[in-house]
Amino acid sequence: MEKLSELYPSHKDLVHSTLAARLNGFVKGFGSISGIKKEISQSDGSDSEKERLKEAVSSIKW
Repeated sequence: MEKLSELYPSHKDLVHSTLAARLNGFVKGFGSISGIKKEISQSDGSDSEKERLKEAVSSIKW
C-alpha cells in the first residue's frame, strides 16, 4: 500500500485505478506481474508515468 499511495494521492484515486484492479486480480491468481507491466507499457500516459507504475509494481514484495 505504501508504494501505491505514493502514486495515487487519494484513497479514492487508488481504489478506482486500473492498476489496483489488476493487482487484486493477480493476488487472487489471475494474470502475472509481467502481464501487468506489459499492459502498463501499452496504456495511455507519459513514458515517465508508465515507468513509475512499472517500478512500483516491481518493488512490491509478493
